[in-house]
Amino acid sequence: SGCDINVVPVWKKISTGNQDVVVSVVDGGVDFKHEDLKDNMWRNPDQKGDNVYGYNFATNTYNVSPEDHGTHVAGTIAAVNNNGKGLCGIAGGNSKKKVKGVKIMSCQVYVGNNWGDCEAAIKWGADHGAVISQNSWGHVYKTPEEATEKWNERKEALPKYSSPFLEKAELNSKKNIIKKIKERVKN
Repeated sequence: SGCDINVVPVWKKISTGNQDVVVSVVDGGVDFKHEDLKDNMWRNPDQKGDNVYGYNFATNTYNVSPEDHGTHVAGTIAAVNNNGKGLCGIAGGNSKKKVKGVKIMSCQVYVGNNWGDCEAAIKWGADHGAVISQNSWGHVYKTPEEATEKWNERKEALPKYSSPFLEKAELNSKKNIIKKIKERVKN
């Protein structure tokens, strides 16, 4: 119908996902026990138990608490494909072919109305292996002036915190996923 993202040709020609790719979801916490996400969750090797799936910047702990929006976003990216459950993620892998999807790292920046440091969350993700930072959050402000003021405060930090992702995109040719994708598209 033309209203979808037309991902099937990409799955056929390029990939359904790659477990070497880590995507930080800078949003509400991701439900790491969700049946469609648990197999595609990133794990922090320096933590144990349920504290391995990312960081909660609203509470400054490793305790990620599931929120609807962060889980929804993570599912759009990496819900396991072809497992007979839920929906398909864009890069969720293919369970029938035993292809793992991208790994989701939860960089939780809010719990209810309590917001943490969004800029630090982006940097933390990059410092811990994320090569993509997904940020689909917004906020309702009381006045247009307040919205403008908050935007001006944060936009200056974005180039500083986006540079780790740009550096990772320039990895050597053996690990440069962007280069490999461009090469496959040309063929």
